Amino acid sequence: MRYFKHLVDAHNDIKIRKLISQHGAESYSIYWLTLELICLEGKSGKLSMDKVSSIDVGNILSLPSKTIEAVWKTAQELTLLTFEERLISCAALVDKYSDQYTDRLRNKLLAQATQVEVGQSVIQAVERKIEKYSDRIKDVLSHLNVRTGKQYRWQSKDNQLVLVARLKDGYSVEDLKKVVDNMAERWLGDEAMEQYLRPSTLFRRSKIEGYLNIDKGMVAKIKELSRHAKR
Repeated sequence: MRYFKHLVDAHNDIKIRKLISQHGAESYSIYWLTLELICLEGKSGKLSMDKVSSIDVGNILSLPSKTIEAVWKTAQELTLLTFEERLISCAALVDKYSDQYTDRLRNKLLAQATQVEVGQSVIQAVERKIEKYSDRIKDVLSHLNVRTGKQYRWQSKDNQLVLVARLKDGYSVEDLKKVVDNMAERWLGDEAMEQYLRPSTLFRRSKIEGYLNIDKGMVAKIKELSRHAKR
């Protein structure tokens, strides 16, 4: 990403205000510096923690790494930042802050996923395709939010992209809800795994078939073994 938009009322965002109330004004600097590094060092809107660590961010801002980690943890809980497979990303860089170049690229990907012709009317064509699937997207995300207590938005282009792609692959709404149920049963209550109960992971093309057909009996055994191991 060449640049990202910093909205003039960003400080009024309820999640950012919660972040500041918990960690003070320095958390605002940490959040925006993290976004800058995602755009500068990251690939496809995701920053590898092998490239930048809390120590690196702390050195830039002259803050201890434990302060950075505490802010990152709260930002993740507030869904301001996402940490997945040692990658940091931010949904707002997709939904609100992205530059025009990135928007054009995303529309091209949406066009490919929804199988419309790339041209001057691609945005309108994509929007018509999304509208066709909007009820199903809302249904699946509503089910995910109820099961996990999250607030994934159907308006998110990334959520639309992954769900339209899977629906066009032939998966039904009930299939997608079953994926949610299967993995919620396995991951809810597991601090390390709950973060993966998100559309980008659950409905990824390379993962969904396994998640859909997971053996629930095996899930119960794994959870029981985990409970015994913690005693």
